[in-house]
Amino acid sequence: ADYEGDLLVLYRTSDSRLARNLLQEMESRLKSRGISILQIGFSTEEQALSVLQRIGRFKACLLQVNFEVLSIAFLAALHRHVDSIVIDGVSATGIDVDSVGTNWREAVSVAFRILRDKGHERIAFLTSAHPARQIAMARREFQLLSQALPEPSKSWLVEIDRLPGSYQIADLASALEALKGKDGALPFTALIAWGVVEGFILERALSEIGQEEGKDLSVILL
Repeated sequence: ADYEGDLLVLYRTSDSRLARNLLQEMESRLKSRGISILQIGFSTEEQALSVLQRIGRFKACLLQVNFEVLSIAFLAALHRHVDSIVIDGVSATGIDVDSVGTNWREAVSVAFRILRDKGHERIAFLTSAHPARQIAMARREFQLLSQALPEPSKSWLVEIDRLPGSYQIADLASALEALKGKDGALPFTALIAWGVVEGFILERALSEIGQEEGKDLSVILL
């Protein structure tokens, strides 16, 4: 078959820096290996399908939906234009597609064990409040792990009402400030954070509420 290129990248427009960073890094690595890539952004499935009607066939498609709803009808239509589909940002199994970037439970578990081994018994988990299954399961994993703490009630789930990768300094500072006690200290000694793209964002947020990373609080960024 004749192909217009090797890889078609379809990405739903999003304010998540996590999503954009992944695409930029992937494009850099693949192009350095001589793989041809066409990136197309879309806001609706109808818009994406309209664009597909005007281009040729590709060997594979990376579809980044960033935790948005994805219809089976759209996947079926897309498969007529590409040989293989890989999805980033959604859980999908059993429908002839591969999915990536969907399991954060193990990472949370590893981080939790590292902190416990360091002697921490009051641990918080800062993450997105998005209802996507993979995010919800990471939150659930943390809650289950917390049951093994000496005082199970001494764990804190800090949920940010934004997509992973789009947290602002003010979002983090506000959420953490609300947890400080009368003495001005946070009630936990360690924090696992997921969805913070660059460490300085969390560092600045902690600074704004009078906490120093590595001194007042041990931090693991996932």
